[in-house]
Amino acid sequence: MQAIITTAKSFAGDEKRPRDVKAAAAAPVLDWATMYTRRPAGTSTLFTLEAMVAKRMELLAWIDQLMNSPNVRSFGVVLDEIGARLPIERRKHVTQHAADHVVVLGRDDSPAADDADSFRTPRLSVSRSSGSAALNAFVFEGDEDLISHLLARFAFCMSEQWRKWFVKTEEALLRARLKLQMAKYEADFLPSLMRDNGLPCDPLSDEQWQDPLLQEYIVYFAVFQGKQQSRSREDYFSVPMTLATRLIKTRSVLCLKGHAILHRDQAQEVFVTVFRSKLNKGLHEAYLARMRLTSNEDDEERETVMRMLDAFLEYFVSDPTSAIQEAASGAVSAGEVRRIAQTHFPCACVR
Repeated sequence: MQAIITTAKSFAGDEKRPRDVKAAAAAPVLDWATMYTRRPAGTSTLFTLEAMVAKRMELLAWIDQLMNSPNVRSFGVVLDEIGARLPIERRKHVTQHAADHVVVLGRDDSPAADDADSFRTPRLSVSRSSGSAALNAFVFEGDEDLISHLLARFAFCMSEQWRKWFVKTEEALLRARLKLQMAKYEADFLPSLMRDNGLPCDPLSDEQWQDPLLQEYIVYFAVFQGKQQSRSREDYFSVPMTLATRLIKTRSVLCLKGHAILHRDQAQEVFVTVFRSKLNKGLHEAYLARMRLTSNEDDEERETVMRMLDAFLEYFVSDPTSAIQEAASGAVSAGEVRRIAQTHFPCACVR
């Protein structure tokens, strides 16, 4: 079986980022919490990479289906459904699972898989709302989340439509993970998450909290958001105004002595916005890397991986470059309309 070495040079944009090997070995790394900036290392077989990519695409396709389901009442329900399929993120203490077992499209063949506390559950049901107790769990162990995400960038970077689709589904996955983590760690998690990503976020100082203008703003914000909006000090943070330009533009925050005062939900939006920006940049870098790869046929390992990604994308979608042709003139053909109608309006009478 062919072995693929997933070193730092295999992915674009990470050559200059230092790596702390001892820290990575000491504790599990939430790669999504660091915006997938850690560099993967080690050797993986092509079969293992295929399993990772297939699992990632299956998860993202299910998230897209859930987001477009007419039975889902709100986006909060979508996040709860996604969180229910992430057993490792739901655990209070994340532990590192044994790395010397076989993972085949989400099935765990390790000896511990038969335990009652096993991370994986049978992949039988489709949705928790169906009433079935068994959940179709998605488990990413070790570097699986990191590698599958980076490989998926190379799969979806070749079309504007699929780039947008990838960003949308990855953002939903991120929000679900944030919701789970904030429910577990509450006040400490968000400011630590922001600071770890180079985004200054500090609790309110005594001087800031006692400012009459801030007290008036908190009352106004609570009334504006709803009667149940929290007014506690732990729910508000101080960030540089440069991180909240969009919120300042819409007059959604209080600017106080050179800082923007953000509610917890607003601080989370800042993190998600930065994540989305870095993901779009990463997709562009993946596109450039693939263009360079086409002119350099000496790297057989990377070329093999790219062919594998294209094969998977062709399996999941009918046209990898664009399911709806991106015409420069903006014209839409009758065939495209017919294809959309058959996809979104299955009944002939509705069509």
